[in-house]
Amino acid sequence: MNSISISRHSALKPVDPIWRSIRDEAMEAVNRDPLLAAFLYSTILNQDSLEEAVIHRLAERLAHQDI
Repeated sequence: MNSISISRHSALKPVDPIWRSIRDEAMEAVNRDPLLAAFLYSTILNQDSLEEAVIHRLAERLAHQDI
């Protein structure tokens, strides 16, 4: 019985209303200012969670030639 509940639980996607709001605002910004599109897609819209977005941004910053 326990393995059934675990498999059902793992199929659920986490819900993060704050991240959803950030993504919605980023999409609105892309529509208003297409010059920001590449940056917003790489840092926000292509990331599944806030944690992934932070990791991606830190990795980009640490890979910069000045560091």
